[in-house]
Amino acid sequence: MATPEQLIAALGDWRAGRGPLFARLADALARASERAALAAGATLPAERVLAAELGVSRTTVVAAYRELRERGLAATRHGSGTALRNAVAGPAGASSPALAGLLARTDATAPVIDLSVGAPELDGVVEGLGLDGADLARHAPGHGYQPQGWAELRALVAEMLARRGAPTTPEEVLITVGAQEAISLAVALVAADGRRIAVEAPGYPGALDAIARAGGSPVAVGRDGAGLRVDTLKPLLERQHVHALYVAPACNNPTGGGTASHRREQLAALAAEHELTLVEDTVLADLRYDGDPGAPLWALAPERVLAAGSLSKVAWGALRVGWLRAPRPVVLRLARVKGALNLGVGALDQLAALALLQDYERLATQRRAQAHEHMQALAAALQREIPDWDVRPSEGGWSLWIALPTGSGAAFAQTALRHGVAITPGGGVSPDGAFPECVRVCYGPGPPVLEEAARRLARAWAAFVDRPARPGVIEVTSTP
Repeated sequence: MATPEQLIAALGDWRAGRGPLFARLADALARASERAALAAGATLPAERVLAAELGVSRTTVVAAYRELRERGLAATRHGSGTALRNAVAGPAGASSPALAGLLARTDATAPVIDLSVGAPELDGVVEGLGLDGADLARHAPGHGYQPQGWAELRALVAEMLARRGAPTTPEEVLITVGAQEAISLAVALVAADGRRIAVEAPGYPGALDAIARAGGSPVAVGRDGAGLRVDTLKPLLERQHVHALYVAPACNNPTGGGTASHRREQLAALAAEHELTLVEDTVLADLRYDGDPGAPLWALAPERVLAAGSLSKVAWGALRVGWLRAPRPVVLRLARVKGALNLGVGALDQLAALALLQDYERLATQRRAQAHEHMQALAAALQREIPDWDVRPSEGGWSLWIALPTGSGAAFAQTALRHGVAITPGGGVSPDGAFPECVRVCYGPGPPVLEEAARRLARAWAAFVDRPARPGVIEVTSTP
């Protein structure tokens, strides 16, 4: 069944446009089907449930579902609900609310402040970067295909990783298309055939997507103020066979919190005791505001850890260069898998990464200070504009994690989008659907934009807590 968070993210700003409200909703559901944003045959939420999440009457949703059935895009079975008939059969292409929201806004025309993406914008930190095409022939002669990545780039990444915690050789580094590909390759190695993969919750929705595509079975392990709950993980490992754990111990996405050093040591010991593979997400490690990401897991248990990293959070989101640090035999195996997918990362991307990594410490210091400044600006603005929100400052990264005092995060995200701000509902950050009352609000844009976003969110919140449309109340909507 499609969760309200998945569906609402896929709908985008569905109220925009012309025609009756039910027709606009039906059109948005049809577009979600065309994008395969939901799995083929996924059952839609019950009319009353979706109406409550969208802040419309049940009559509107009933009419939209009927419209879809009349177009042949949905089918309803007694006792089973209504299911979309996707144009392309297969698994969902974007179950993550954040990714689904990006796809849903592809055709948007109204100006929206996008606080759904936790990454820096293209600005003065990197926009002056110059590339010399003459260097391409030196790094990628002949046909240029190098599935494992350029040797010099792997050497620079290895040097950087060695400074963080343990000796690393270029042969232990695989260059990938962002950290998402690194995580996907690592997860695919350990999650096949329905294997259980423990994941910290809340955690990165992209990892849950990767586990789903690999056919794995994710199991949530909660967090507290000191990070991953090892006291929860340990009995889980003793009770059932778990093949791997996905965790971001330096800086969690979406909370920005870390896992304490003593717990990391416990994780390394559990990995050895239970033959557990650790998939470590280090993407936000250099954005810890205190400048201390702590010892990486791969330095504590190098033979049991597959560590993913990326330049996208420190340099620019659209620079799709990441890496996977793993034992040499694993790197060689995954290089063959990657070669079958895309033959390697683009030459211009690797050339840009080479330039950035040669002055990486300065870049990381500059971005870390900027992210901290943006976080403080947004947190202060939200505390001022929406005083009934409990806004807790983040310890790192690019996002605030906020539990709303009332209502669901998915429903409020829809209201916020209608007021010109895109945020991410929290329901997609755990395999058990926990945290439905939460939202993730990112702060990539500069402080003036964040101030305006806070004002818009305040207006959205005022409208949300006093929504006139309730299930069972008939709406009258005219055609513009």
